[in-house]
Amino acid sequence: MATMLAIPLGGCAGGEAGVVDSGGGEAAVTEIALAWGDLHAHTNLSHDGCEDPTAWCVPAGRYPGETVLAEAAAHGLDFVAITDHAEYERYQRPAEGIDIDIWTSAAALVASSGGGPVLAILGYEHTATYSHRTVLLSSPDACRDFRLQWDSPRAPKDEAGLEVYVEAGEHAQYASAAALVAELDRVASLPACEGTRWLSFVHHPAYVTPADTRWHEPDTRAATDTVVEIASEHGSSECAVLDGADEGCAWGINEATWNAEGTVHAAFAAGERLGFVGGTDNHEASPGRLGEGPGHAGQFEDSDGDGNVDSAVLQFRGGAITGVFHAAGEFDTSALFDAIEARRTVAASFKPTQLELRGWVGGTAYLPGDDVPPGDLSVDLVLEADGLERYELDLVDPLEGSTSSELSAGDVRYARVRAWIDGEEERIWASPWFATE
Repeated sequence: MATMLAIPLGGCAGGEAGVVDSGGGEAAVTEIALAWGDLHAHTNLSHDGCEDPTAWCVPAGRYPGETVLAEAAAHGLDFVAITDHAEYERYQRPAEGIDIDIWTSAAALVASSGGGPVLAILGYEHTATYSHRTVLLSSPDACRDFRLQWDSPRAPKDEAGLEVYVEAGEHAQYASAAALVAELDRVASLPACEGTRWLSFVHHPAYVTPADTRWHEPDTRAATDTVVEIASEHGSSECAVLDGADEGCAWGINEATWNAEGTVHAAFAAGERLGFVGGTDNHEASPGRLGEGPGHAGQFEDSDGDGNVDSAVLQFRGGAITGVFHAAGEFDTSALFDAIEARRTVAASFKPTQLELRGWVGGTAYLPGDDVPPGDLSVDLVLEADGLERYELDLVDPLEGSTSSELSAGDVRYARVRAWIDGEEERIWASPWFATE
C-alpha cells in the first residue's frame, strides 16, 4: 500500500511532525509506503526452535533456517528479523556429523537474502532476568562482539538423540537494560565494529513466564528505546486492566502468566514515550504466519501423566507483525531502522491488504508516532483485508483511560482498531501521537 502524505525526511527520531496542508496549499508531498514484517522470529538455531514439530522439532531442511526466508515470502512479508537466542554458541547433530557456529550461520542466512525479495535483518533475543529484549543489527557483517549473551539456566538440549546445543561457558552479566545498551554502544565504537547500527526493545513485556518486566523498576528501562513489542505468540501486552473498564483491553491476554506491571500502559505510566511493534515469536521458522493459531514452543510434555513425553507444547495464540511507514521507493535496512527510531509504526495481529491511517490536528496530518501540537485530534482510517467483516476504531488514552480527542500538552493518544475477520476478533495498534507545546 502507498498513500500520499507530506512528511519531513531525515528528521530526528520520534518527533518531527507531518506536514499536510488540508486547504490545498503548496506543502511538498511525499509518497509514503507501508512495509510489513516480523521483528521476532526463531529457527532451530534457538534452543527452543521447532521447525518440524512432527519429527521432534528437528529442522525442516538439513540445516537450521533453510526454509525461513521462503516462509517469510510465502506470508507476504517485506522484512523479517532472525532473532534466535544468544545463549548458545553451537548447533550440533552428532548422528549426522553436523556442528555449526550459531552466530556465523545466522549471519550467513541473513546475507543470503541479498536484500530481497524479503529484507532479512540479523538479530538475537537477549534473555535477561529483568526482561527479554530483541536486538537488531543493520548488517549481516556486524562483528561478533555485538552478540551480548546471558547465562541460560537450561541444560543443553537433546532431541531424540539428534540435536544438542553446547553453551560457551560463563557469559557477561548485564544487570540492567541500561548496562546492556552501554555495552552495545561500546561495541559500536570499536574500530572493527564501526558502521553498524543497532536497535533494542522489550519483547513480550507483560508475561512473567518467560520474563518479568516491571516498568516502574529502573532495570527494565533504556533511554534508547523508541518502541515496545505490544503483541506476540505469548499474547497481547497492551493493557494494565482486566476489569472491563476498557472494552478493548481484555483481548488476547494469557491470564495465566500476565503481569500488569509489564504492560504497555504501565510503560506509559512510568514515563516512557514508545511506539508499537509486533513479532510473532514463531519458533517454527515460519515468520509472519498469522490466523493459524499458536505455533509450537519447541518443548514437549507428558500430556496424559503416564511418565512418557508425548505431546508438543503450543504457545498461547497467533502473534503479530509490524508495519513501518517509509518514503516510497527502495526499502532497505536504513529505511526500516529510521522508521522504528521515529516510531512510525503499527502492530497488527493480521495482515491488511490496505491500511491508511493518519491523525489530524489543526489541518495538518501526522503519522503514528509523531509529536503533535495541542488541539482536537481526528483520525482517518482506511482498512481492507481478506475476510474483513467490520471494524471499529478506538482512540485510547493509556494514562487516564479517556477517549477524548482534545489533547493538552503531555497527553498521549493511540488508535486501536478492532477488526472482525472470518468471525474472529483481531487488532491493529498504531503508535501514539504525543502532544507537545
